[in-house]
Amino acid sequence: MNTQARAGFGLMEILIVIAIMGLIAAIALPRLTGSLEKARTDTTRASLKSIQTALQTVNLHTSQYPEQLKDLISQKAPTEEMAQNWSGPYLDKVALNDAWGRKFIYKLTPGESEHPYELYSEGPKGKGAPKEERISAWR
Repeated sequence: MNTQARAGFGLMEILIVIAIMGLIAAIALPRLTGSLEKARTDTTRASLKSIQTALQTVNLHTSQYPEQLKDLISQKAPTEEMAQNWSGPYLDKVALNDAWGRKFIYKLTPGESEHPYELYSEGPKGKGAPKEERISAWR
């Protein structure tokens, strides 16, 4: 009689465990990636609102909008006209990037549209993505 104890797992047991893990991953992974993309989109929207608030604050203080977003992180006013009422910095440097690590797009649009400026992220697909996929501060 063989009294030697069997150590470890057999090939069939390991294959069953791998199959179960693969099944769990196949079900969970799409849900996790969808959640991650939604979280990035929500984070980007929140950052856009923060930038929008900073832009409105600058406008209240100086009666004009800055030419560039990087002016919001500066201690010093970008122009002599703005210097008297400047209270910068209005934002942290980190806030100038979207959740994908790309810079927000900002440009003044006086008289061109219903808003005084455009402010948006190009979204998950980045540069070249259709306009409808942008994440805008205005919607």
